[in-house]
Amino acid sequence: MLTHWSSESSIGSPSNFGVAGLSVLNNIAEGAGSDSYPEFRRFLNSDRRSVFENANVIIVFALRSLVTTENANRLLDHLFVLSKQISSFKGRR
Repeated sequence: MLTHWSSESSIGSPSNFGVAGLSVLNNIAEGAGSDSYPEFRRFLNSDRRSVFENANVIIVFALRSLVTTENANRLLDHLFVLSKQISSFKGRR
């Protein structure tokens, strides 16, 4: 995904970005274990905000030429779909 990566980059590392992406899925799983639906919705709200954080990181990567525009757009498209899925799931009981 990355065109190049400086080990001294001030915005983290690819492994940190991977952890950020996994946190969305882990929070959904954790929220599914909630005792109440309102609590689960709070987890989903947090997850959706994390999706936007990840999108912002991708945009910064693209602006700094750390990721190709093509890959950035592909990833942003996936995040857009994920955000819509979380919103849809949040509306279900």
